[in-house]
Amino acid sequence: MSELQQLLLNQREEEKASKSSFNAEQRIDYFRSIVSELYTQIKNEWLKDLADEDLIRFANGDVELEESGLGTYTIDTLTIHTPIDNVEFVPTGTLLIGTDGGIEVRCNDQCVNLVHIEEKIENPGQLVALQIGKVKMSTKDSVLVWKIMHEDENHLLHFTTFNQNSMQKLLINLLSDESC
Repeated sequence: MSELQQLLLNQREEEKASKSSFNAEQRIDYFRSIVSELYTQIKNEWLKDLADEDLIRFANGDVELEESGLGTYTIDTLTIHTPIDNVEFVPTGTLLIGTDGGIEVRCNDQCVNLVHIEEKIENPGQLVALQIGKVKMSTKDSVLVWKIMHEDENHLLHFTTFNQNSMQKLLINLLSDESC
């Protein structure tokens, strides 16, 4: 058997294994859980003081998503009501290359994307290298986090960890209508 033939046979077996192990309902449930965990953290930790002072209030809703291979499902949204505007967190789906899912953060005509990815990833180039196997990351050391996807002054995309500080900066930018 040639080296190429062996490679192709191995790839075919890997593809069969990945297709048989894919479970749409599990993927949807996982996405719902990571979105719910983020909303809980926002409401009960990051912005709790502002809500306790009646400076903001939270409202939950839902959105219906349709994804190839997953079908149609509903997932929670979160709206932060402020004295001057509303900021909405709207999930966009799970089928974003190299991520476990995404959320759009919307206010007026502005939209910022959050993605749930490997903590070590700082830019899309690293994400692509990981996906095509040029970079190996140990799964035992793998930590997945929400990150803000943003463009720098040279129009290059970068990821910044989404935490209490970056969230507050994001809200300031969205509510004061500044560029994020």
